[in-house]
Amino acid sequence: EEEYNNEWKKRFEQLEKWLEKNDNKLERQRNKRLKKDI
Repeated sequence: EEEYNNEWKKRFEQLEKWLEKNDNKLERQRNKRLKKDI
Protein backbone atom coordinates (compact mmCIF):
# COMPACT_ATOMS: atom_id res chain seq x y z
CA GLU A 1 0.00 0.00 0.00
CA GLU A 2 2.69 2.45 1.03
CA GLU A 3 4.75 1.71 -2.04
CA TYR A 4 1.76 2.27 -4.25
CA ASN A 5 1.18 5.67 -2.70
CA ASN A 6 4.78 6.70 -3.20
CA GLU A 7 4.68 5.66 -6.83
CA TRP A 8 1.50 7.63 -7.35
CA LYS A 9 2.94 10.70 -5.68
CA LYS A 10 5.98 10.58 -7.93
CA ARG A 11 3.85 10.36 -11.04
CA PHE A 12 1.68 13.18 -9.85
CA GLU A 13 4.67 15.42 -9.19
CA GLN A 14 6.04 14.71 -12.65
CA LEU A 15 2.69 15.57 -14.14
CA GLU A 16 2.59 18.84 -12.23
CA LYS A 17 6.08 19.78 -13.42
CA TRP A 18 5.14 18.92 -16.98
CA LEU A 19 1.98 21.02 -16.79
CA GLU A 20 3.92 23.90 -15.33
CA LYS A 21 6.44 23.74 -18.16
CA ASN A 22 3.67 23.75 -20.74
CA ASP A 23 1.96 26.63 -18.98
CA ASN A 24 5.15 28.64 -19.27
CA LYS A 25 5.43 27.88 -22.97
CA LEU A 26 1.85 28.95 -23.56
CA GLU A 27 2.45 32.10 -21.57
CA ARG A 28 5.46 33.02 -23.69
CA GLN A 29 3.57 32.37 -26.92
CA ARG A 30 0.70 34.50 -25.71
CA ASN A 31 3.12 37.29 -24.84
CA LYS A 32 4.72 37.14 -28.28
CA ARG A 33 1.32 37.36 -29.91
CA LEU A 34 0.41 40.32 -27.75
CA LYS A 35 3.59 42.14 -28.74
CA LYS A 36 2.88 41.54 -32.42
CA ASP A 37 -0.57 43.06 -32.04
CA ILE A 38 0.77 46.24 -30.50
